Amino acid sequence: KKKEEEHISERELLYKVLFDMKKDMNELKKVVADMLEKSDTETSLEQTKALMVKDYSEGVLNVPDNTVHEVHISPADQDEIEKFHSSEVIEESLSLQEKEKEMIIKALEKYNGKRKSAAKELGISERTLYRKIKEYNINN
Repeated sequence: KKKEEEHISERELLYKVLFDMKKDMNELKKVVADMLEKSDTETSLEQTKALMVKDYSEGVLNVPDNTVHEVHISPADQDEIEKFHSSEVIEESLSLQEKEKEMIIKALEKYNGKRKSAAKELGISERTLYRKIKEYNINN
């Protein structure tokens, strides 16, 4: 039984990776949006490199020291960027919610509607599963 507890299911791992990716993408979008909003303010190369290598230790992502790119954005483009940024965040979160809903439905189907087994498969508590079933209006 101890080996079972140590073993992480593929589904559980995928679930965690998706949430980490969402977090990383939201951080990146925020940084880019902040940089675009403050286009008159210089962002140092060191700050940029620190952001780029945050999760890529040991030099996986190498940036030459003399690489500097200046970006100029017109006010009209700024409005378009804001519209895109807002819609992208909404679309991404809906996509993640859809994946979560799909995973719950598949787990319930796999265990013939047995919520305790489905919750264990998903790596969540039964209470959380009940809440998600109600939230997504899943009938099983």
